[in-house]
Amino acid sequence: MARPEDLRLCEGRGLADVCHALRNASERSTQTWSNLKLNLVEALASPVSHETSYEDDSLNNAAITLDQNLLMAVNLNPIDNYLHGSWEALGNGAPMLVALAQLCSERWVRGQSGSVELSSLSGEAQAILFAARARGIVEIKAVNSAFDAAARLLAVYVELDDEHTIAFRDSKNPEVTVRFLDGFRELCEKGLMIHHIFRDFSLAPGAIELARTIDRGQVQHLLDKATEFGLHD
Repeated sequence: MARPEDLRLCEGRGLADVCHALRNASERSTQTWSNLKLNLVEALASPVSHETSYEDDSLNNAAITLDQNLLMAVNLNPIDNYLHGSWEALGNGAPMLVALAQLCSERWVRGQSGSVELSSLSGEAQAILFAARARGIVEIKAVNSAFDAAARLLAVYVELDDEHTIAFRDSKNPEVTVRFLDGFRELCEKGLMIHHIFRDFSLAPGAIELARTIDRGQVQHLLDKATEFGLHD
């Protein structure tokens, strides 16, 4: 028996009549509504002509009608679904995160995370290393709910300890945010970062050792540009 939520799935796509026909036919057939619904969902995802032959003629007629309706009602929807998914991904900085993750992974998998001279790193990259030396955890994230565009930008977040983190972000001076993001890219490029999941990165073993050689005085003026707050703020 079709459940109300199953029928709403169809009605939302303008296929209520077809779904009711399938439901009524399924009550007279050994074919269960669950299986019919699965066929419907597959058809909605990929509208092609049905070659399945059901025991009941009414099922075959309903399937044919379904195909005809899908050609009109569904063929225009995949692009909408794609754009919706893409828009959500863009809103979370997915393209940049994927690019950084690939950069990290390539260096890590190929064993290209050899020794790096501290002098070859920018001040921003060194500041990130120094800030992350204790826990080694770095996040790259945006604040897509912020009012100002400069406050929404992707930025580097570093965990200082198990209670506090800092964000290298300045909504009044976006250059700060961008320079530190580029410093993070630099660390990825030199094999000093490891990507784990989503927006979570960590220092590579060599990066931890390198971070411990940095003197605070060298990067204090850059650390002062960060905003500190509770880890769960």
